Amino acid sequence: MSTLSPSRPTVEEVVEEEEEAKESDAHPLSVVLKGGSSIYRLDAADERYQHVSASFLQSWTKPNATDIRIEAIWKVLPNRLLRRRHEAYRQSISTALDPLVLNEKTLFHGTHSCLAQRIFNQRMNVVHDLTLDELFCQQDTCATCGIASAGFDISRSGEGSIQRGLGRIWQRFGHGIYFSKHSSKCHFYSKTGETGLNPDTNRRYSTMVVSNVVLGNAFTAQGSSNDRKWTKAPQGYHSVQGLPGYAGINYEENVVFTKDACLPSEIIVYSFSHTTEY
Repeated sequence: MSTLSPSRPTVEEVVEEEEEAKESDAHPLSVVLKGGSSIYRLDAADERYQHVSASFLQSWTKPNATDIRIEAIWKVLPNRLLRRRHEAYRQSISTALDPLVLNEKTLFHGTHSCLAQRIFNQRMNVVHDLTLDELFCQQDTCATCGIASAGFDISRSGEGSIQRGLGRIWQRFGHGIYFSKHSSKCHFYSKTGETGLNPDTNRRYSTMVVSNVVLGNAFTAQGSSNDRKWTKAPQGYHSVQGLPGYAGINYEENVVFTKDACLPSEIIVYSFSHTTEY
């Protein structure tokens, strides 16, 4: 008796499946971005808005900005492909570890964005009221739009430092994707804050990404000279963490080395009147 082995899918079938997987769940107010993910603005009365807002403001522990105010929060609905890959990664970590130590956290990520400038101009009536798809430029040069559209891209790691004109990429713990539970720490990488076009205000605008991050078994960095060379976590670990008192840092940070470990959930646009980190 012979059995037929399952036929391999054609290139066209694979492409079709990937395109279908990129689709995100629809929301009545959402706009679909070019990467297949979608996004919509949360109302200030929304429970999720209030939770994210409180977390953002309460975790601002570093005294590096004054008069901080949230201007808007967008909910990101990642496409199905991103969600499937993230869930598969979660399952692989859960299988390797006790599910109770999956170590999954909601963390902040600072980077550069066109969105802060556009929100500022809209609020100051410098330009006409922009529609949601006009607010998000979706250009390859904009990190925040790229994350909202297609998730994190580890090849762009360190762009926050470059955009701030620091002259070098920090990446204290290697070439990975960096997060922190302290929104104020991530502020350092959210460029310097756009000032907009209206000369009558002294407020500056920036953006920050909120993400679900699977850290798994986290290695605590000790400040070795080899730390900057990491392209993956040490053997037996899934991420690297920098803790106060170790490796010369004052505020905790976490690093993962695959985009599958992190899934964007919200984008925050915030303003402030002064910052010590230009």
